[in-house]
Amino acid sequence: MFEGIITALITPFRPDYSLNLDLIPRLIEHQVEGGIATLCVTAGAGEYLTLRPEERKDVIQCAAQALHGRLPLVAGILASDTASAVAAARTARDAGAQGLMLLNPVYLNPSLEGLYAHFRAVADAADLPMIIYNNPGRTGLNLDLRTLERLAEIPQCVALKDCDRDLGRVARKIERLGPRITHLSGDDDLCLASFAIGSAGSMMAASNLVPSWAADLLTATLQNDWVKARSLFSRLLKIVALYEGPDHPGPLKQIMGRAGFPVGMGRPPLCPVSAERLAHIELVLGELGLLSTGP
Repeated sequence: MFEGIITALITPFRPDYSLNLDLIPRLIEHQVEGGIATLCVTAGAGEYLTLRPEERKDVIQCAAQALHGRLPLVAGILASDTASAVAAARTARDAGAQGLMLLNPVYLNPSLEGLYAHFRAVADAADLPMIIYNNPGRTGLNLDLRTLERLAEIPQCVALKDCDRDLGRVARKIERLGPRITHLSGDDDLCLASFAIGSAGSMMAASNLVPSWAADLLTATLQNDWVKARSLFSRLLKIVALYEGPDHPGPLKQIMGRAGFPVGMGRPPLCPVSAERLAHIELVLGELGLLSTGP
């Protein structure tokens, strides 16, 4: 379920920042046709923190209906308090999610026992396979081997989305956690290196726009076609360079808009890119053959 390319789907909005559920089926068809393995909604790229609970439920239900069981559906949970995370997990399950991705609590700085209890409570509440989300750049906490080995004792914790940028440490995690936890690259610009040292897949933002590039990249590495893999990765990096930095996923949504997917802007406090940066985005998209010629 958690191997291959998993797209962290953006949440489309209308100009007034209300949900644009009508666009979700089109986004999902783009993903299915592009060959991704699994879809994740309401994660960081899906703007979990600015969505109200009822909006998250609507997004999950809409995605489940559009998928018709063709791909597994994962719901991201970025709540820091356990009660909210448990409630979100139950809602996601009832709305049609087949798996969860849970971020560790931020700011609260729980002990290892508190962290374990948090993940255990969510796992028990929904009883769905769960991806542990390690994002030290956002949370200030890098889940180390000792912590991950403890979390691996929870039967539902079966995968790790890892944004650890120390590839030596990543390699040790893959070696030590072995078949107990599937390792997924969490940073698009490190996916090729992560595949080379044993990651079974990647949860990506860039695949919102170019799912087939990401899927073909992973296939090339599995076939040991590293020339093709490096070529695809070089093209993928050009996309990543357009949206990396602050206000994520706002810039990615504007890129999607210029590529023919009118997904709206990121909700405030996320800011639109400057006119100069938007012009550069259009230039690069044109060079890559991705710029829409429509309205």
